[in-house]
Amino acid sequence: MKKIVIILSLVFAFSSTSNASHFMGGEITVTHISGNDYLVVLTAFRDMNGITFSQTSQMLDAYDSSGNSSTIFVDYHANSIHPLYGLQAFTQVPNMAYPVEMDMWYDTVSIPTGTKYLTWGSCCRNSTILNGAANEGFTLLAEVTIGSINNSSPVFLSPPVLVVPHNVAWQYNPLPFDIDGDSLAWSFTDPYDGIFGVLPPSTISITAPPSDPTNVLRIDSITGQIDWTASQQGNYVMTIKCEEFRNGVKIGEINRDMQYIVIPDSLVMAPTVLNMSTIPTNSGGYPYIVSQPNQNISFSLMVDNSANNVSMEAYGEPFQINNIATFTTSTSGNNIEGTFDWSPTQSEERINPYFVVVRSTNGSYSLDETIQIEVSSVTSVNDFIVEKFNIYPNPTSDEFYIDISLDKSAEISVVVYDLLGKKVQTFSTEKGIGKHLLKSDFNLESGQYIISVEKDNVELKSEKLLITK
Repeated sequence: MKKIVIILSLVFAFSSTSNASHFMGGEITVTHISGNDYLVVLTAFRDMNGITFSQTSQMLDAYDSSGNSSTIFVDYHANSIHPLYGLQAFTQVPNMAYPVEMDMWYDTVSIPTGTKYLTWGSCCRNSTILNGAANEGFTLLAEVTIGSINNSSPVFLSPPVLVVPHNVAWQYNPLPFDIDGDSLAWSFTDPYDGIFGVLPPSTISITAPPSDPTNVLRIDSITGQIDWTASQQGNYVMTIKCEEFRNGVKIGEINRDMQYIVIPDSLVMAPTVLNMSTIPTNSGGYPYIVSQPNQNISFSLMVDNSANNVSMEAYGEPFQINNIATFTTSTSGNNIEGTFDWSPTQSEERINPYFVVVRSTNGSYSLDETIQIEVSSVTSVNDFIVEKFNIYPNPTSDEFYIDISLDKSAEISVVVYDLLGKKVQTFSTEKGIGKHLLKSDFNLESGQYIISVEKDNVELKSEKLLITK
């Protein structure tokens, strides 16, 4: 507890705010219900050291492509739960080393046919923002094309992370997603200012937050994951634009406008996943799991919990569908283990992978790991990685683990050879479809060995292992 108190005092030193400096970010989403009825959700994050937002209805300006405007009202709902994040509105966001409140207004409204731009703004931003938006107002924007074919705006499936460790590699994925399966493209952009009645809204010119040259701020065009090692403490603004395309034509856009606070990490280190190497990767080096319909997909990630303050959550499309995936956590020694479990059916089979983000939080900082899951009955030699194993740790003093994924039940043999090719130890077990973790039962002397993994007496792969005692 003492460490957290010290961290908070440092946060306040770098994030002093006046009563007007309360906005930290948010977004607008538009989801089709039926006909011309849409669920409009306004989400805003507030610095709890500033003044509160109004807990009454909020007015959004709705423009058409000619600049004509109308108004849409979204209602305040006390104690409501965010439909995507599971957070309670108008309460402090948990596991954050800074007091931040999530506010939310929503309503079902009728939107006429055509391209519509929904905007909402307020005042003001933190006066200590360092990259060009200090004391500015802001405007949130969502674009959606209403027509004979149903269309919803894109959304971000994971809540924002507002606190970033200084000089430590940081991973965060807002998880862009479109319920209609339209193509998405995302990028960093300048935020909109607080000047209303202008379409499109004018922007505030910002500079990129300072980065360590070895890990410059970037957003992955395939996964949406943001990587950054912040080289300077302070407050920074970043806006993520997510555009939606159908048949090559843009039909929607949302923007997540967010302030990030970079603070020291000398007392409470950011969480680290200990066994990401157990997740298979594709040819591009991304964590990637391939499975067939009606096969169970299960994997576990472990995070150090020696401080007894770690929690894990998971986000993604498999948690939004009727055939819902589960993510459970348990304690394993000094670690927290989070287990993903899903049994996709034939209806979940498709070409594009599903994205799952596992977020580990230690009460101050968070770390996201992004995993792609392909559900397909069509396989290729290059991309279908169902028979892969990793040995870790290597070198090791004694115990080591082998993780392996199988496309069907088989007898798995682990054979240990010395460097002269002499068989030293062997172990066999029957395993079913899916991913498995095998713990060594060998007591080997110091030296180098060849570990061979066989499936039904056919070698899959061999690898050197170094034992040091």
